[in-house]
Amino acid sequence: MALTRTCLCLLVRENLLARGSEVLLGRKKRGLGAGNITGVGGHVEPGETASQAAARELKEETGA
Repeated sequence: MALTRTCLCLLVRENLLARGSEVLLGRKKRGLGAGNITGVGGHVEPGETASQAAARELKEETGA
């Protein structure tokens, strides 16, 4: 079985009122696991670094 390169982008923000940090998640809209809460991520395309893939997936999945 071949390994597939994937990435997971954890978005963290400081919560100054709670004096801590929060991990921002999203709800999966379609496909396997639809309706579940998940992090942003996906496959690393050929010729792409993990950092580039994380940035691309963030934009694709959140529109940000």
